[in-house]
Amino acid sequence: MVRKRIYELPLEDGSPTEAEVPSVFPELDTRTKKHLKEVVLSLVFAFAVMLVAYLQRDWMSFYQREAVEQLVIRRGSRANKPFSYIKTSSSFWTWSETHLMEALYDGGNAYDNSLQRNSLYKVQWTKFRQERVSQDAPFTIPNDVLSSTFGHCKEPFSSYNKDWRDYGVGWTPKKDTGQNVTDPGLSAWIHRTAEELREVSFHGIHGVYYGGGYQVELGKNRTESVAILRTLRDNNWIDEKTRAVFVQLTLYNPNSNLMTTVLLSVEFSVIGAAFPTHEVLIFPPYFGFADLPISFLVSEIFLLLLSGYLVYVEGWRMYKMSFQYFKHFWHILDSIIIAQAFGTFGVFFYTQYVADVIYHQMDAVEEEGAWGSFVNYRKVAIWSQTYTYTLGILISLTTVKLLHLLGYIINGVTFLSATMLEAAAPLSGFSVIFLISVAAFAQMVYLVVGNHLFTYSTFVGTLQEMLNWMLGDFDYDQVTDVSPHLGPVMVFLFNISFQFFLMMVFATVLCEALALIRVKAEEDPRGDDLPPTLQTIIMEGTKSLRMRHHQAKAVRKCKDVVVYEFETKDATGIELLCFEQSFEFDGRNGSDVASG
Repeated sequence: MVRKRIYELPLEDGSPTEAEVPSVFPELDTRTKKHLKEVVLSLVFAFAVMLVAYLQRDWMSFYQREAVEQLVIRRGSRANKPFSYIKTSSSFWTWSETHLMEALYDGGNAYDNSLQRNSLYKVQWTKFRQERVSQDAPFTIPNDVLSSTFGHCKEPFSSYNKDWRDYGVGWTPKKDTGQNVTDPGLSAWIHRTAEELREVSFHGIHGVYYGGGYQVELGKNRTESVAILRTLRDNNWIDEKTRAVFVQLTLYNPNSNLMTTVLLSVEFSVIGAAFPTHEVLIFPPYFGFADLPISFLVSEIFLLLLSGYLVYVEGWRMYKMSFQYFKHFWHILDSIIIAQAFGTFGVFFYTQYVADVIYHQMDAVEEEGAWGSFVNYRKVAIWSQTYTYTLGILISLTTVKLLHLLGYIINGVTFLSATMLEAAAPLSGFSVIFLISVAAFAQMVYLVVGNHLFTYSTFVGTLQEMLNWMLGDFDYDQVTDVSPHLGPVMVFLFNISFQFFLMMVFATVLCEALALIRVKAEEDPRGDDLPPTLQTIIMEGTKSLRMRHHQAKAVRKCKDVVVYEFETKDATGIELLCFEQSFEFDGRNGSDVASG
C-alpha cells in the first residue's frame, strides 16, 4: 500500500507581505476622518446650492433686459426724446403719445409693432397709475416773512396725506348718480387700494409708494390709446397734487421662455421738476410645480434632503454639547446656514404660491381689456428676484464655512486665516482711521459738488462714490467742471492719502502679520492633535497604494516535497522518494500553477 503526501514550502522573493504594507491612509484617525467627511459634506452642499442658483437664472435674462430697455426706454430720435428726458408733465404727455405709442403699436395694428417684431409680445394692455396727495392738507411755508407773499406751497407725499377719495372727471367732486365706474373714461378718477390692484410698493427717489392710486388701461390699438391719453391730458389728470405716475406693461418672449415686467415711474417732486426712473425685471413663467424644469426640480429636492441631513447632524451636535455649542462661532455659523437654507426654501415655495394665484387670476379674466382686468406680474418677478438674493447669501455663508474647514488641511488657506486673525487687532484700529478719512473727504466733496451732480446729491451717495475714487472709476472732468479750483485739489489729496499712504499701511500690516505667522510655524511645528495636511494625506496614500499594487502583482515560487510510504507484508519499511518540482503561486486566487 502506497500513500502520497505533498508539503508546500514558500520561498520569499523580497516582496512585501500583508503585515508590511501600511493602510491606505495611515495617519487618518477617527477625528481626522470626521473632519474630512465634514469637508466633503460642505463641498457637496456648496455644489448643490450653486447648481440650484445656476439653473434658476437663465443666461438669456441679461440680453432680454437689454432688448426691452433699448426698445421701450432708451429708444429715441431727434423729434422724440427718450424716457430719461422727461422733466415736466407736458414732456411726459408728449413722450406717452409719441415714443411709447411707437414702441407699443405700429400703424394702428396692435399685432404688428416694434416689440412684436423683436419677439416680445404684450401679455395684456398697458396700464397708467398715479398716486397723489390729498387736497385737504396744504403745506404751509415755514418762513413767516415769505408766507404772507406766497400763501402755501406743495406738500411732500407720505402715507398720511395720500389721497383716498373718488372724483369725477377733472378731479371734480364725485356725483352719486350718472357715473359708471366700470367705464374706462371714468376709472382714471376712482381710487383703488393696493389690494384691489394687486400692487406692491415701489421705492422711488422722493418717496415710497405703496401700490394704490388711480388707474387707467390703454386700448387695444394705437388710435384708441392715443384718444384715452388725450382725454386724460385735456382733463388735467396730472396736476399739482400728483406726486408719481407709473406706466406698467408685461412682455413675453417665447424664444427665451422669459417674461418681463416693465415699470416706468415719473416722480413729480415738491420742487416742481419730474424725475424719471425705470425698473425692468426678468423671470421665468413657471406658474406651479408642474411647469418647473425637471433638472431644476431635482436639484431643489436634493438640496432640501441635504439640508434636512444637516439639521440632523447639527441637532445631534447641539444635543451633545448643550450650551457649549453656542460658545463657538463656527457652530453658530452652521446654524445660520441651515436657517438660511430653509428660509430660501420658504421664499421659493411662497414664490410658487404667488405664481399660482396669478395663474388663477389670468383664468378669471373673462374679457381682455375690461376695467380692472390688469393682472400684475410684478409681484411674482420681485419674489423671484428675492429668491435669487437669498441663494446668493446662502452661497456666501457656505463658502466662508468651507474656507474654514479647508484651512486645517491646506497650508495656503491655513496661512490666510491665521494671518487675518493675527492682523485683526491692528486692522481694527486702522479701520477707524480709514473710515474717519473717507467720511472727511466725502463731507468735503459733498459740500463742494453736491448741489451740482446727481451722484453726489446725498451724503450716502457721496460715500459710495468715494469707493469708486479709490478704484479710479470716476469722472474727473465732471468734478473739475463744477469746481475748477477745488476739484483738482480734492482729487489729488484723495489719491495721495489713500493710494500712497493708507493702502501702504494696510499692506504693511498684513505683511507683518504673515511674517509672524511664518516664524511661529517654524518654531512650533504642526501639532499631533491637528489633522494631517492634504499634501501629507495624498503622499502617504499614494505610497500605500503603490505598495499594495506591487504586492498584488508579486509572484511567490514554491517547492513541493512529495513523500511516498511503502508497506510490505513481511516487514514494514519506509522508503522516501523526494521529487522536486517548481510551482508558481498566484496570489489573487491562491491556486498552484505548474511552471515546468
